Amino acid sequence: MSSPRRSIIIRGARTHNLKSVDVEIPKGKLTVLCGPSGSGKTSLAFDTLYVEGQRRYIESLSARIRQHFEDLPRPDVDFIGNLSPTVAVGNQTQTRGIRGDVAQLTEIFDFLRLLYTHLGEIFCPDCGWPVRSWDSQAIAETLQADWLKGRRAIVAFNVAEGFSTASDPVDRLKETAAKLAADGWTRVLLGNRIFAVEDVPALITEAGLSNREASLGGQAAVENGHDQLLAVIVDRIQLGSCPESRLRESVETALAQGTGKCLVFVEKRDSASCTGRPGEFCSERGTLVGEVVWKSCRLDDREWLRAEFARQFVCPTCGQVFARPEPNLFNSRTAIGACPRCQGTGKVATLDPAKVFPDFHLSLEKGAIAPLRRAGLSRFQEELLRQAKEFGIPVDQPVCDLTPEQLGLVLYGSEERGVAGLEGILRKLERQRHQFAWRAWMQQWKIEIRCPQCRGTQLSREALSVFLESRWQKVERPGEKNELRIPAANHEDGGGLVQRLNIRQFCSLTVDEAIEFVHHLVSRRPETRQAVYCREAILQRLLSLRELGLGHINLDRAGNSLSSGELRRTLLAAALGSGLKQVVYILDEPSAGLHPRDRSALRRMIHHLRDRGNTVVVIEHDEALIREADLVIELGPGAGERGGEVVFQGSPKDLANASTLTAEYINHRRQIAFTRPRRQAQGWIRLAGASGHNLKDITVEFPLGVLCAVTGVSGAGKSTLVEKTLYPALVQKLRGVGPQPLPFSDLLGEKQIGDVVLVDQTIPGKTWRSNPATFIKAFDEIRKVFAQSSDARVRGYGVSHFSFNSREGQCPRCEGEGFLEIDMVFLPNMEISCPECEGTRYRQEILAISYRGKNIADILHMTVREAYFFFRGEPQIQGKLRRLMDVGLDYVRLGQPMASLSSGESQRLKLASYFSRSRKKPTLFILNEPTRGLHPHDIHQLMECFDTLISLGHSLLVIEHNLALVASADYVIDLGPGAGLEGGRVVAHGTPEEIAACPDSVTGQFLLKILEGRSSPESRSRTQRVE
Repeated sequence: MSSPRRSIIIRGARTHNLKSVDVEIPKGKLTVLCGPSGSGKTSLAFDTLYVEGQRRYIESLSARIRQHFEDLPRPDVDFIGNLSPTVAVGNQTQTRGIRGDVAQLTEIFDFLRLLYTHLGEIFCPDCGWPVRSWDSQAIAETLQADWLKGRRAIVAFNVAEGFSTASDPVDRLKETAAKLAADGWTRVLLGNRIFAVEDVPALITEAGLSNREASLGGQAAVENGHDQLLAVIVDRIQLGSCPESRLRESVETALAQGTGKCLVFVEKRDSASCTGRPGEFCSERGTLVGEVVWKSCRLDDREWLRAEFARQFVCPTCGQVFARPEPNLFNSRTAIGACPRCQGTGKVATLDPAKVFPDFHLSLEKGAIAPLRRAGLSRFQEELLRQAKEFGIPVDQPVCDLTPEQLGLVLYGSEERGVAGLEGILRKLERQRHQFAWRAWMQQWKIEIRCPQCRGTQLSREALSVFLESRWQKVERPGEKNELRIPAANHEDGGGLVQRLNIRQFCSLTVDEAIEFVHHLVSRRPETRQAVYCREAILQRLLSLRELGLGHINLDRAGNSLSSGELRRTLLAAALGSGLKQVVYILDEPSAGLHPRDRSALRRMIHHLRDRGNTVVVIEHDEALIREADLVIELGPGAGERGGEVVFQGSPKDLANASTLTAEYINHRRQIAFTRPRRQAQGWIRLAGASGHNLKDITVEFPLGVLCAVTGVSGAGKSTLVEKTLYPALVQKLRGVGPQPLPFSDLLGEKQIGDVVLVDQTIPGKTWRSNPATFIKAFDEIRKVFAQSSDARVRGYGVSHFSFNSREGQCPRCEGEGFLEIDMVFLPNMEISCPECEGTRYRQEILAISYRGKNIADILHMTVREAYFFFRGEPQIQGKLRRLMDVGLDYVRLGQPMASLSSGESQRLKLASYFSRSRKKPTLFILNEPTRGLHPHDIHQLMECFDTLISLGHSLLVIEHNLALVASADYVIDLGPGAGLEGGRVVAHGTPEEIAACPDSVTGQFLLKILEGRSSPESRSRTQRVE
């Protein structure tokens, strides 16, 4: 055992089913917790170790800051010592929200916002010219360029508006000239000539300039591109020979007097190009040299070049003003960063023609517009018909005969033509009717589409005008789908071709592409320490994603579109990329959802995390990771009440000599093996033309009446094919309504099944009131038994009196919770057992009713096995409880809160609920990684459940990486061969033996070893079924 100072000491842990567990976890080492599902691994790692680490961190903060955090309860443990800050990467299967993508989940987007703030350059979306902010130092350095040396230059500024208060334009011009002369200015630029300032009034009088000419600036000023008629000359200098101090002082004066703007005129020399500088970019709007736009003009009958510099970010050609880049500008949750049209959601609601016109063969006057058929809206119908007639829209013809322009006027109206349209009518109703029912009624006619202004990017126009440049070039690959097509923004900068991307275009790159872009980043702005730090932080997280096999994932890929394995690795990459040291990382089955090919990279990353000086605690069933651990702690020996004890603690080498359940499987003294013959398909469902996400227009046939496994490397398209295409397509066919499937062309054979059910591992009820007895409806039958007792009938108690959710039966003080929460003001709230019901949740008079010597609270405290034998002679109750025993949940207490169940227990509980229902029609059950979170011992019971379902005439379709289950399947569909764009095809299909014989199947290579091991005589002799 390691030194106590170098170990995390846990004494008397009693969280959930833990039985006063005492363990020591060495710091700076990799510790693996293993054991059967429900043995207490999560209770020890997360509900004890992690919760205490988080609680101590929050308590170290000030009371003012603590009020913004959710209070964490103190775990039921006697003592925890030497605990460092804890970071958890749980077994999440859902994302943080609709705005969560890969870049946000890994915090890459946060660092991108900072990087674009420090190094980003603004380009006008209308003109394409660079936009930057200038100070006197930058302007002076620009004017000292080699190509400008020896040329005459004029530094000037435009007279600001409001300099004169005269109402008459001519008088205002004269007054301005007089004020300038009084301020000491000697020369001005009037039109295209230079005059002494005292001569301006006389010149205006002699020229007879009209008010209109004075207000517009005169033709000469328009030709020269002046914003105003009058510009003041600050200095006339010879570039190259003029002292830098004089140049900077003149520019600073012009910026100060010109309200942040400065004009510079440079003598133009005879040359074939605009400026005489090679590599320039010329257009009708001017000549771009570096970051300066020069425009040709005439002064005193000579050719000059004119440039305008501003302290603000102003486009030099169109004058559009941009906001200074800051992190909030790139945040769609802020007012300055969000798109003003969609408010940062990326979607807008608009009328759906299919809902508005359910029958396109009706005419407008015959009631084709469904929303206006509602009672009380006839006047709006008449108003719309009147407007349609005024603009020549035939109201007596079927809607299908109207042109798109006419339909657009009817639906959306036109502000220019003064037509409100149906959309305007609904907006008017929304302002007048504030009831929720009216708003819900109006929303049913709308559909959400991508915002036309930001194109779904959620960001404002100004945020999308900031770009980073790189010498990396994006290579378009066949079959690639990208909503944000990168525009042609390439240009030569002397060092090669440069690609320009804004922040959303950067996020449309894959991880591999983003790494190359950041590696070859170029910038004209100085790279500050903050920019270097952000760049390294982004690279570190991107490299972690690639190391974990996620190089094919786009950074803007929504988290809810990732498979469970991809999501888990994404969150793990965020933890690995943070660079934290001397902390405790707690990982919940990181290898779950990963193909065997991807697990070696995961193990390397976990070792790297440990080698950085961190303590890593992993809940894991993977044999390879257990063998590579520094310390193995096995909890057991069983699950639930039969678990919660430390049955082994030592090195992996010591585990080889142990006799625990995990040691039996690690040392191959027990194996998962079913010797039954392969079942033959009883029918087929054919899905044709599946092309969602990375699927390559594939056609797949799924067998019925058997156990079919869909395999492939992580990211090959398994979840896209099964969960997001096949399942919603079947739901719509069988039930008429359902979620929208991803694109496919045809579905055949769905009439061979009566229903389709998706069984996942999410917890079905997350409140402390839901429990296994209520979920499988066994508690309804139990309450009926109590209500039929003689004592209950005498007192007039019904079924509802025995429910802790009803006022008739629940304790009035705790309202059926069983505990009271005490507000400790600045301290965390405290939960105590209800003193009135003593935690039973029921009234005392209800607890007085007994059945065979037990009251209703005693029944809820029983395990499933105890309750099964207690309710002998009650077939309705025993039948439902038997289903829980069949799926290996006999140790669970009837009243155990659902929130305390593990993911594996939750999935088996759902299977039990399906068993307890009478399903006469054959059903297709779809499961995504049913073995996730299960010990090899638990997989035996799960496969027995599968056999039971199939024997009842149902079908099973599972997405799975567990090779033992795949080898026991009747039929396998292998997708691949790679991930992302390299996947999405059917590599092989058939029996496990046929998959193993396919040389192109990555799964087959690993499956071959399993099948060969099972076929050997030695393996068959040591394989046994666990009872």
